[in-house]
Amino acid sequence: MPKIGANWFKIKTGDIISFRYKPVDKIKPLRTHSIMVLNPKYPKTLKNGEKKFYINGIKLESSNIKVLKSKDETWTLLKTIGWITIRSLKNEIYRVSIFPQYLGQYGAKEKLYNVLRKSPIGKRAEYRTYDWITARKKAVFYEPMDLPGKRIKMLVEQEQQGDKEGPPVADDVAVGKRDVGGGDEKVIDGTLLGDIKELLK
Repeated sequence: MPKIGANWFKIKTGDIISFRYKPVDKIKPLRTHSIMVLNPKYPKTLKNGEKKFYINGIKLESSNIKVLKSKDETWTLLKTIGWITIRSLKNEIYRVSIFPQYLGQYGAKEKLYNVLRKSPIGKRAEYRTYDWITARKKAVFYEPMDLPGKRIKMLVEQEQQGDKEGPPVADDVAVGKRDVGGGDEKVIDGTLLGDIKELLK
């Protein structure tokens, strides 16, 4: 399952991406992070008056170590957030069209975090914030996802039929092809919400 090159300036809410990130703390190593993007470029004015931008997301994998235990758990988490759609069937790359009630000017709203916080699967997710300037120094990719086979089949069938309950889909899915071309990580109050909710204040 090869990755597909992406562009930091074109990353959107719901994209599933991977990138290498080195925190300011020199003790921490450079790692590859795979996340589902919640806020692609969230603005925050710091106490000193400086304005910075952050990427907020749900971490799905770090250096090939998965956060959730199974394909079904990953599916359940993503379906809680929105419609899962196919970006590249051949490369098993997907994205999530977040439900409209959870979206605001800069991506996901705090309402989504509150919903996830109350769900069993959301409580086990890892929420992360990355400095946007630091992150974009490294290449970014659309990341393949290992989802249950029966669910992938269902997605293909829905998109072939033009499922009216989901978001608009591209015509090329009908033939089984949809391809695209292509600071600091903080932990505040642990891995549940913490840093992201701090930024959303």
